[in-house]
Amino acid sequence: QDMTHAQHAEDTFTRHIQAQDQVLETLTTAISIYDADHKLTLFNSAFAKLWDLNPSWLSDEPTFTDVLERLREQRRLPEVADFKAFKAEQTGLFGRLQKPMETLMHLPDGTTLRSVASPHPLGGLIFAYEDVTDQLDLERNYKTLSAVQRETLDNLYEGVAVFGVDGQVKLMNPSFARIWKLAPKNDEVPLRMSGFIKHITALIRREDGQGGGGGGGGGTFDTIHLAAKLMSRDSDRGRVRLIDGGVLEYAKVPLPDGAVLLSYLD
Repeated sequence: QDMTHAQHAEDTFTRHIQAQDQVLETLTTAISIYDADHKLTLFNSAFAKLWDLNPSWLSDEPTFTDVLERLREQRRLPEVADFKAFKAEQTGLFGRLQKPMETLMHLPDGTTLRSVASPHPLGGLIFAYEDVTDQLDLERNYKTLSAVQRETLDNLYEGVAVFGVDGQVKLMNPSFARIWKLAPKNDEVPLRMSGFIKHITALIRREDGQGGGGGGGGGTFDTIHLAAKLMSRDSDRGRVRLIDGGVLEYAKVPLPDGAVLLSYLD
């Protein structure tokens, strides 16, 4: 009987499995694959390291329940009031899960893991675990910092606004709106640099038209020159006089991301 085709298919399948193993081994994401009988058939080094499990023990193909029991002994699972119910819920995913399911696992040592369970095409489940503790801490710190900065800007007597490279306002505090008699920031209809320049031209004294918050000097009122000066990458500061007699000290600071910060002090 000619077994050439069968042998070739088997060799191809073996190479495919070996290539898959090599790819999984290079990943920093912890991967584990369980078959339809709940036995651990494949795992990478990141999985053993993340859960602090002996690779030799894992190579003996423990069941999913055995792994849960071992992790519970090492206090590497989320604290639950009823572990029996938790285990039943987890093992119940086999044969029931139809699409990937993502959850966050908060471990007793403060670690937070992103867990993704997916059904395996040949039966069983694939689990992927990623440590997102640092990412969540960074997001939390960023939100706190942003809130502090927002609160600080909102209570400044000095008017501050940031216009992005697209000419749209990204940030504007109440003092800026008050000084220039603008409506409060509206995310649905954002203020643009062209609209801001058009608005302030009616408020600035004609001899200060070249500046308008972008430079002093006399001459005729040139909105094109004013727009170019406000969006340029050069720092600037000075004084501008308003028609109603007000005098504003201004500063323009180009930001690293291409935006420009304008500040005005009455």
